[in-house]
Amino acid sequence: MPLLKPPEPQLATRRLYLRIDESLAQTAERYAEFLGTDKLDHVVTQALAFIFKRDAQFKHWLAEHAANSKRLSQSRDMQRKQPDQGAEQ
Repeated sequence: MPLLKPPEPQLATRRLYLRIDESLAQTAERYAEFLGTDKLDHVVTQALAFIFKRDAQFKHWLAEHAANSKRLSQSRDMQRKQPDQGAEQ
């Protein structure tokens, strides 16, 4: 058994920009404070993971629509790779 722990595997991340109600943002900040962190991304990530894990109807729906999610991801990737069509050259 090694004396030192190996590094944690790095998970791929994506930056999302979204708007939420002010009261919800304040509550999320307070929850982060409660956890002893200032990282709101941790609170949001953990909250979403909790919901996705617990929602049986969503799991069922997700299994039925797995093929659709692959097409959606590919479509988003293509949109990111295309330059703005309105931009001047």
